[in-house]
This record gives sequence, structure tokens and C-alpha cells, in this order.
Amino acid sequence: MGYTKGSATIGEEVLLAVLSWVRPYLAVGPRPDNAVWDLLVREKVSLVIDLNDDVNEGRMAVHFGLGYNGLKVPDPTGVEEFLAGFPSVGGWINAERVSGGRVYLHCTAGVYRSPTFAMAYLMAIGEPRDRAIQIVKAAHPLSWSSGDEGTLHRVLRLWEEKLRLRPETSRPV
Repeated sequence: MGYTKGSATIGEEVLLAVLSWVRPYLAVGPRPDNAVWDLLVREKVSLVIDLNDDVNEGRMAVHFGLGYNGLKVPDPTGVEEFLAGFPSVGGWINAERVSGGRVYLHCTAGVYRSPTFAMAYLMAIGEPRDRAIQIVKAAHPLSWSSGDEGTLHRVLRLWEEKLRLRPETSRPV
């Protein structure tokens, strides 16, 4: 999620949130704050995927009329935890896309876990690994700005191998 300075009145600066759209139906970023919840509604987001699985956030999503799916993905995240979570999150994104909805996928800071899950989703729908990384980083420049980038490259290489071994009929359209 990017932030730009705006002016509500002369001399008064406010921060305006901007969603990082990876695809027209998928945005990534940090945990939503009060201003972002309104933005999610305005941007017609229909599902929030929270990689912290925060019960209070689930209540906020319902309060704003949004769907909510949470998956507890530890931070820092190990290779096995990424690989275990990719299919569930990818399935949720795909189901929402197919039904015409829009997804906001986030973790805490929006720089490590959520961009990596977005990359894995793009790979599952046919983007090559390097292109998936490029797409997400172009949409959300803060991607991979903290954490162990070597682990992230390793997990996406393993995910790529897993996708290659998966039967063609099980791939999302």
C-alpha cells in the first residue's frame, strides 16, 4: 500500500492510502487501519485475506460488509509454512475472482508474507516465477524490503517445482 500526501484544507496535510493492485481483482499491502477500511469499501473489495488470522479484524471486515478469511502464517515464515499456505490462499483468491469479487491480501507490514503469497498465486495461474516477482514488485515496490530474500526465492523455486508436478486438471483457470 502506498501513501501519498494530500491536503484536506490549506496547510493541513493528511495521508491518503492507495491500494497496490497486482491484478484488477487482487491488491496486497499491510494490515488495514481505520482509513483503509473505508478505502476497501470504495474500491469494491469483497474479501479480505489476513495472514495473521486476527479475530478482531474478522469482526471489522463483517462490520464493513466484507468477507474475511484468515490464515495464521507465522512471522518470520519458514519454507514449509509458505508452501503449506499457498494452496489455501490461492484457492480463496481464485474463488473470489471467479465470482467477480476483489481481494485485499495482507500481512502485518505488507512487505514479506503477503507479496510472496501474491507471487505464488500468480505462478499457480500460469505466470513464470520471475514474471510473478516482477509483477508484484512493480505494483507494490515495498515487496521484499525486509526479511530473508534468499528464503523467499527458495520457497518460490520449490513452489514452481510443486506446480510442475501437479496434474493439469487441478490448476485454476
